[in-house]
Amino acid sequence: MTTTTPESRGQIAYTAYGRRVNFTTHDGREMPLFDQLGPTQREGWIAAAEVIWQLATTGQATIT
Repeated sequence: MTTTTPESRGQIAYTAYGRRVNFTTHDGREMPLFDQLGPTQREGWIAAAEVIWQLATTGQATIT
């Protein structure tokens, strides 16, 4: 079993989203790499992935 971190789960979620939208933004520009996101955007992806992780692993999730 592979161990993941909150940051790696956020990056995985961001990459999955990017693949789904052909790595383009809502206005047609190329999406930046996860590491190129600003801290607020990066933390947002990490938080979103963590809620999904909690729900998948415990059946409950807390949104903060």
